[in-house]
Amino acid sequence: MERFIKKEVEYLIKVKTKITSICKNKKCTGFDAINKCECFKKFVYIKELVHSKIPRDYWMLSLKRMQINNIYKQYIKKYVNNLDNAIESGLGLMYCGPKRGIGKTTSMSIIGKEAIKRGYEVFYVIAQNIIDDRFSEEKNILERIKECDLLLIDELDKIIMRNESNIPKQLENLLREILPNKKAIIICTNFTEEEVEERFQIISLMKRYMKIIPMDGKDFSDSLAERWEKRLEADDVNFNDEVLIRDSQQYFEGRNYEK
Repeated sequence: MERFIKKEVEYLIKVKTKITSICKNKKCTGFDAINKCECFKKFVYIKELVHSKIPRDYWMLSLKRMQINNIYKQYIKKYVNNLDNAIESGLGLMYCGPKRGIGKTTSMSIIGKEAIKRGYEVFYVIAQNIIDDRFSEEKNILERIKECDLLLIDELDKIIMRNESNIPKQLENLLREILPNKKAIIICTNFTEEEVEERFQIISLMKRYMKIIPMDGKDFSDSLAERWEKRLEADDVNFNDEVLIRDSQQYFEGRNYEK
């Protein structure tokens, strides 16, 4: 299986150039795997983020930066503190609720990043792309789902329905296959718990392996829209962001990248 598709390789080449150009280490000779300069550490971590498919908007977010109710932060902390057991036992979460822009995908992504830092294989996928596998750029979605340690499924409510569609049944069958086989899954959806049951008829199985968290709160979409011009003039990723630097250092600890 190819690890990166063409556009990801092109993006990583640009990332490598950018990171080395802003490296603060005057003795840096480039991507030196022996001396392990900070720029090298950032790059190998970013490669894993790209491979996981977690969107770039979430790379520099952290629990501290999240403006959500502390109750929801406690769920994240508890899951992260028990991450090894959760992945080994195939236990996950489902963030649900009709309000948009309140931190469901952010919560999922923060857990995903923590799993990456600990060396787990993470795969983020939009629910519709699981159905449209043969039409998507990611040609091996079902293989990635099978091989990953932690599966992140977003936008469960946005699958495109067609006349006499069996799409809900396809997703139901997938979940019925992988949940009992110890696959840790985190799901985000704007459906309520009742709507998920109505559409997929699988809540009883989910509850055996997943903590269902109805989320509410403030929609932060407007604040992002207000910063549109500032974001337009900046790089999509701040490679000197303190969260990205910290996360890359944590990811790198104890790993051997000299090969």
